[in-house]
Amino acid sequence: MVSYHPWVSLKRVPFTSEQISVLKENYSNTLNIELAKILGRSPAVVQEKAIALGLKKSPEYRSKKSSMNSKKRHDAYTPKEDAYLIQYYPTMKNSEIAKILDRSPSSIMIHATRTLKLRKSKEAISKWASENNKGEKHHQFGKPLSLETRLKISEAGKGRKLSPEMAEKLRQACRKPRSEETKRRLSESHRGKPSWNKGKRLSETHLRRWLASNRIRPNKQEIELDRTIQEVTPNFRMNLQAGDFVIGGKIPDWVACDGQKKIIELFGDFWHFEKILRKDPNWTREKAEKLRKDHYSNFGFSTLIIWESELSNLDSVIRKISDFERGVSYGLA
Repeated sequence: MVSYHPWVSLKRVPFTSEQISVLKENYSNTLNIELAKILGRSPAVVQEKAIALGLKKSPEYRSKKSSMNSKKRHDAYTPKEDAYLIQYYPTMKNSEIAKILDRSPSSIMIHATRTLKLRKSKEAISKWASENNKGEKHHQFGKPLSLETRLKISEAGKGRKLSPEMAEKLRQACRKPRSEETKRRLSESHRGKPSWNKGKRLSETHLRRWLASNRIRPNKQEIELDRTIQEVTPNFRMNLQAGDFVIGGKIPDWVACDGQKKIIELFGDFWHFEKILRKDPNWTREKAEKLRKDHYSNFGFSTLIIWESELSNLDSVIRKISDFERGVSYGLA
């Protein structure tokens, strides 16, 4: 057998009779790459010439080549390994299983999903996602959102309605009581620090946004009083739904729409009296009324205060509204 310099470029040079003899004698049981070294040709040229000569690999060679390729692949999974995957794949990471079974994570994933038809559990996926999004692991850590991005997020969320399932989850989360340890830590973190909004008032723009975002709707007492007011006079409009009339940081309940600077307020017994009375024993209903009337009078408005408990006597409420509209009494400022 004559040996040529391996991989000598003899492209387009015809095979000699001696090279053809070597090819016919050895092709059936020799690797193409070995023949290429002997003949000084590329493996592709060797195979092309062999096909042209009608040469084929022997069955023994094919069997040997198949066994060589199988050694390169991982061994088949054993029943014991399959049982381990069935039990732990839904809740364990592929990297952890790979260390235990001495296989690659990709091999674990392919065999589990394609052969065993296994899937990760929703709880495990949620847990891993939460772990990967905490602190420095979060992809946005240390990267403040631009104003443009914040506006896009805000616009995308407008008008969206939560599904009943998500709404129930949020309700349950809000009802979950804080532990004593959590309360203690919150107390210590705020101790000695002034409240961020102490002495501050929301601007009119913020108040309107607050109304819109919370979808404030009139309660049962407000609806009842509004019905009564409309029976007495059509000159007052409920301001709660519109929220477009803000006076000194406060949103009046009813505002005169006939040009008069008059306001009607409905005071809840708990919020405007009983709750404050717990902190201030000297608090009275008269003080609550005077405080609100003085606030609106600074802007030139007269105010009528109607308490929630007064709605049980609608005749008295109707008289108060009629007198207030005519300017007869009830604290015109």
